[in-house]
Amino acid sequence: MKSSVTDTIRNVVLKPFGGNFSAEPESIGDLGEDAVMLISDAFSDISPADIVDHHTHVLGLGTADTGCYIHESHFDFIHHPVSYAKAKVVLHAGGVKEQAKADQQYIQRLVKLIANCAPPGSDSHPVHYVLALDQVHDLNGQPRPDLTSAHVPNDYIHKLTKEHGEYLRMACSVHPYRPDAITELERWAAEGVRLVKWNPSSMMIDMSNPICYNFYARMVELDMALLVHTGSEFSLTAGGSDDRLSNPLLLRPALDRHVKVIAAHCAAHGKSMDFEADLTQQGLDSFPMAENFELFLRLMSEEKYEELLFGDLSALALVHNCDKLLRVLENPWIHNRLINGSDYPLPAVNLNVMTTYLVKKGLLSWKDRSALNQIYSVNPLLFDYVLKRTVRHPQTQQKFAKTLFKAHPFIDNKPRPHAESFIQGWLTCSLDHV
Repeated sequence: MKSSVTDTIRNVVLKPFGGNFSAEPESIGDLGEDAVMLISDAFSDISPADIVDHHTHVLGLGTADTGCYIHESHFDFIHHPVSYAKAKVVLHAGGVKEQAKADQQYIQRLVKLIANCAPPGSDSHPVHYVLALDQVHDLNGQPRPDLTSAHVPNDYIHKLTKEHGEYLRMACSVHPYRPDAITELERWAAEGVRLVKWNPSSMMIDMSNPICYNFYARMVELDMALLVHTGSEFSLTAGGSDDRLSNPLLLRPALDRHVKVIAAHCAAHGKSMDFEADLTQQGLDSFPMAENFELFLRLMSEEKYEELLFGDLSALALVHNCDKLLRVLENPWIHNRLINGSDYPLPAVNLNVMTTYLVKKGLLSWKDRSALNQIYSVNPLLFDYVLKRTVRHPQTQQKFAKTLFKAHPFIDNKPRPHAESFIQGWLTCSLDHV
């Protein structure tokens, strides 16, 4: 009886909203001719082995002693029905069918998707950075699990990258308010980790607080990059979230201290206070609100940040960000500083993906939409990549070049080239529309 009820919930409630996949990733070759052709086109100028996804989330409930946890409200249907439903949908989209085996099943599914993120018959695949998420810490340096929406320990991510090194690379997460923040940062730098993940709004990090300044200085010395959520936060809100902390302008203290910063999602959603506005010139009594994306573009336009500030493509193809996907395409001058990211598992949540909307925006043809929907039914990670290689600006026909999806010399554990020659080469390639 219990099994029957569980199956009913999964089929009637969870599958329509998250994880409605009709076949296993290995069956990609069984798709229709148009879908297979679109996949082949997306890989025609790049090997799957050259593709790097810099923004892939790991989630867990702590099964098998992983140390992961999500906020207690996600288990309380009576008092927190939205948080409860959100957790159920996201975990199901990530391939979790049994709560008692959640952490293991999530990783098994992720690795299988990556292994099959390639054209039919290919024996190569991309590599994904998997992101740790530190706990919230208060200004006294004390951990606050009561305010933490999700925790994914560094040690667990490190273990995964050792077990699945063919597929996964590590991004650590260190809250700068921790009393041992710099020691922890150095620990992972010694392991070869180059990427640090922050979500300021959910981790309660004020990036302008001087408590962060020594952390920034050490990051520069260790040649590490900071991947920062920018713009409104929708996913990690159960423990509390303050979107004022995800204002792109708050990246300045790190940038001015020469930290390489990747603004996740290109600050695609929401508005923040423009506290740099000239109130006298504009005749205002208080600072206006501005689109986060416009604030991101302001920072990108400043020459002093040319080799420091980057954006990633993660979540830009989701329904609530499609308008900004169009804006990114119509600003090719920033393309040489964009990197690839999926924000998985969000592309596997059906509610987030509406290809019809992309067609109405002129970013896709109806034929491509049909083929992409077939791909999505088998492998949402492959769908995310093929979609981003397929979309084009409806007027200029501008597309994302293959270089955006490759390893980035400033981040990916490779010898750093001379900056001037790198920027010139990257720009030349990124303007290639083929």
